[in-house]
Amino acid sequence: MMLQPFVPPGMLLSLAPQGSEEWLAARRGVITASNFRICRERLKGTPEKIDKKTGEITPAVRGDYSKAARLYAMNVAREIVGGLAPGLFQTQAMARGKTEESFARIAYEATTGALVDEAGFLYTEDRKYGCSVDGLVFEEHRGGTEIKLMVSSDTLFTALIDGDISEFIDQCHGNIWLWHLDWIDLILWAPDMPGDLKLKVIRIERDDDYIEALQADLTEFDAMVQGYVAKLRAAICEAAEIPDDVLDEEPEGNAATVAELPAAPPAAAPAPAASPAPAPKPAQAAPGPVAIPLDIFG
Repeated sequence: MMLQPFVPPGMLLSLAPQGSEEWLAARRGVITASNFRICRERLKGTPEKIDKKTGEITPAVRGDYSKAARLYAMNVAREIVGGLAPGLFQTQAMARGKTEESFARIAYEATTGALVDEAGFLYTEDRKYGCSVDGLVFEEHRGGTEIKLMVSSDTLFTALIDGDISEFIDQCHGNIWLWHLDWIDLILWAPDMPGDLKLKVIRIERDDDYIEALQADLTEFDAMVQGYVAKLRAAICEAAEIPDDVLDEEPEGNAATVAELPAAPPAAAPAPAASPAPAPKPAQAAPGPVAIPLDIFG
């Protein structure tokens, strides 16, 4: 059951069902918690070096963003200017995962005695960051749930058997940050496994130091996104012959569409041959905005 939960200050909430057009529209152009790990992916950099003879220190240099991180930044930028990033193809396993989430939630409630409320898509007022936590548990403390179905055997052995949940940590801490939670219960659900292997619950407590580092990395990632946004808008203006000074005007929010850009003024007609001056005509309104085709995105 989805109730209207307490919405943290500075946040907006969409209660549209996951996968619906309204839900997709709310997420469009927003950096989402499920991709926070990708936002932080970088190539190997160079460590700090100290010259043993002179003591001179060469600072460490962070590696460049990974190909996956750059592609995600391009997709977000494309959505911000009004385009549509390539949709995610839903595999049979993904569809099964949606069905299994309800069973995992029931098993979690039966095991812990907690009551879980479904949550919608929560996002910042500036539409930069958002998350779709799987459930909220508001009792003595503010908690939440994140359900992961052990679809592949690789995930099963990595997360459930070896206990390596690093793939999910950034998303969980992102949910904690945006929802102002005290903890997240990461639910590993393997319905085909017997006994205690079917359900494993790992509590991830709030870590403000981790969240602060996450926020810093996301701010840097957003700067890359805005760089791609600027490139797209410049290309759109050039294709539509829009004056360059339009680019200096900052649109409200990050969801402004190309169609909102003003049209270029029409070229002046050549002067006619000398003739009696025509009677004055009523003043005409300046040309309004024109819709610029977005099919240039392909």
